[in-house]
Amino acid sequence: MAITSQPVNPHNNVSPNMLNNDNYADPFTLAALVATQQGLPKEILDQIQTDCASLVKNKWLGFLDMFQMNIGFETDYVQFVESTSPDYVIDDDGAVTRAGDVFTIDWTAVAGWEVGEDAFFYRVDDVIAVYDGTIKEMGVITAIDKGAGTFTAKCRNGAAWSGLLLNLTIDVTGSDFDKGSCGPEGLLELRKTRSKTLKFQTIKDAMQTSGGNRYAFMINNEVKWYDDNSLELINRLNTKVAKTLLVDIESVTGSGAHGIGKYGTMGLFENLEENGLVNTGYITTLAHMQAITTYWDSLGYEGREFIAHVDSTQVRYFEAMAGLIATSLNVTMSVVIGNTPDNFQRFGFNSIKVDGYTIHFTKWDLTSGNSPLGKNRISSAMPKGIIMPMGTVPTKINGVEKRVPYIFKAYQDKAKMGKGGMVRTYLTGGFAGGNGSDCEYLKISKSTSVALVVVCPEAVTVIK
Repeated sequence: MAITSQPVNPHNNVSPNMLNNDNYADPFTLAALVATQQGLPKEILDQIQTDCASLVKNKWLGFLDMFQMNIGFETDYVQFVESTSPDYVIDDDGAVTRAGDVFTIDWTAVAGWEVGEDAFFYRVDDVIAVYDGTIKEMGVITAIDKGAGTFTAKCRNGAAWSGLLLNLTIDVTGSDFDKGSCGPEGLLELRKTRSKTLKFQTIKDAMQTSGGNRYAFMINNEVKWYDDNSLELINRLNTKVAKTLLVDIESVTGSGAHGIGKYGTMGLFENLEENGLVNTGYITTLAHMQAITTYWDSLGYEGREFIAHVDSTQVRYFEAMAGLIATSLNVTMSVVIGNTPDNFQRFGFNSIKVDGYTIHFTKWDLTSGNSPLGKNRISSAMPKGIIMPMGTVPTKINGVEKRVPYIFKAYQDKAKMGKGGMVRTYLTGGFAGGNGSDCEYLKISKSTSVALVVVCPEAVTVIK
């Protein structure tokens, strides 16, 4: 039978642009694409930038993005070394005892030591300082028994060691080799080289589309699109992600969740409360701040700049402290006000300098603005602030040496499977390019696998 009639092609002999799973892109991906383009209409830029801003404004994930770095991994876990600095001191309670001239190290009492780890770093002719909280004496190592975890040392302060017997602190302060002698035997191992493996938490959300606008753009001769429904879903997923990374906890061994294989993850706040410096209450005085800088000195931290993400109340205390520091140094402060509209920008401080450290502070909006949990509940879930070193720290991630921020987000990147980036999007049902069996409505699903890495938690201060 022959064709008797044919409709006019409404697309003028050009294939229609089908908005489906293959050409979907979230606003952040589009923002990265348009940043490389020249001459795009202002309307396109405004729409994408407005939607990106709405996704991070006053949201949990906006706080996390202050840490400014995401690292993708192909594996479903990330293993990193928390510290790779040689530590010449053992000061752990119950780790060192003495009988005569023989000192014994109980490595199971040394924080960070793992079974099978070669942590013995003492050498013959090393000079040691020994403390028990009251007495300090010094001596020289004359023999070692690495297998037994012991060394023999002669005292410099007298014919024999005095009352230094239990719960000792020992520090290698130098060495005392004979002229022309050979160098020390063996190499200096790195003690307290702690490694940690984080399993990515897979977080998902989905919703049925219910109308709304679709935004399609021609980028590099290809159509990219998203819609109002996907914006709403991104917001929901971001909330889940951020809550997981901030306030989740690890399931206790033997708990109901642990028994069914739901192990959880150590969120930022649990991690810092367990492994970081915990400051209870607001930092209100200079003496209070100096106690924290004294702790930083004890870490041997080489950096001199910190960033403090804090709530409104702590910002006020920091601003007042900055003024007190200035006046204590006999600095006279005066303000000359001109008739200009930007005078309000010239009042207040945004950093303080204490004991050689500069602390830049910035206010987070979570406890004072709208939030997914509401003003009252968010205040109880969030700490008052976090102070972390600026810059990067060297570490080893999955066996590769890298310099990374002290806190960063890690995610599983499935680029080889065609789903690159932190968030994966799937469309099923109607208008989804034939994907799925549900044709009555379009379903949008988003999935991500993430973890929050704190490389050196002892360098981070949490204000509770």
